[in-house]
Amino acid sequence: MLDLHELLIIDGEAARGRARRGLPARYSSYAAAGAGVQACHNAALLLLAGRAEDDHPFALKYRLFERGRWPVALIGSSLHLF
Repeated sequence: MLDLHELLIIDGEAARGRARRGLPARYSSYAAAGAGVQACHNAALLLLAGRAEDDHPFALKYRLFERGRWPVALIGSSLHLF
């Protein structure tokens, strides 16, 4: 489980990303932070299950966040990133 310090780091990074792109809505950083927390949770589940393969969808999603990308939607076979 993430502690408050880690959640604040994720929220801060989401807010910085929003500011870099000139987005005024504070709620977008909440959504990005929530998605980042979910990606961390999914990655932790993989580790606990002993299935941290490089090609697992949870691992791939986590690596996108590590690289500063936010997977917003999967539509058909296209993954839309922010």
